[in-house]
Amino acid sequence: MTGNRGDVQGSPKNHGTSTGSVSFPRPRRTSPSRSITIQDIKAHLHSSHYEALCADWLSDGKRQGGWWVACSPWRDDKNPSLGVSLTTGRWRDFTTGERGDMIDLSMRIFGGTLAETVKGFAEMLGLDHA
Repeated sequence: MTGNRGDVQGSPKNHGTSTGSVSFPRPRRTSPSRSITIQDIKAHLHSSHYEALCADWLSDGKRQGGWWVACSPWRDDKNPSLGVSLTTGRWRDFTTGERGDMIDLSMRIFGGTLAETVKGFAEMLGLDHA
């Protein structure tokens, strides 16, 4: 996805496959007979991942205390109006009040279905996805 922020790596369809994208240590794989759920993703996605994802997805932003602040990628902002907590992974658009978690943020930035997004996170985190 490109825009006025430049290239953003790691869309839900290729979270660990694009050059320069975020990658994480590979945890123990889950059973291949079971589909990965949102709860599985949330159990493996930790605060250590949030800043790397924000730097990759919201590259015009910066760390301010425990937050990543950036211009909204879905609006033509002149001033930062999007904040992501680097401890909880929860985000908020301060202009509209829209909010969510990292899964919601990925879907909001890159589009795609929930299934595609979960698959992208599973690949990024090294989890099997049936």
